[in-house]
Amino acid sequence: MRERYHKLFESYPNMLATVDKRIFHGKYVIDHEEITGRLEGAIIEAVAMYEIKDDLITKVWFLKGD
Repeated sequence: MRERYHKLFESYPNMLATVDKRIFHGKYVIDHEEITGRLEGAIIEAVAMYEIKDDLITKVWFLKGD
């Protein structure tokens, strides 16, 4: 994940991802994010879902809005 995010933020240095809602449910964390700086003037909405074990992320899923 670090490598993926590193490349993404390196490609889009003005990109900012803001978590505006977070849900904790057992071993899962679900974030609603607003992403700016990737497409000029656009706000991209996305959902990231993380599975946590021993305080580490073991799996991740992303859903992108239309």
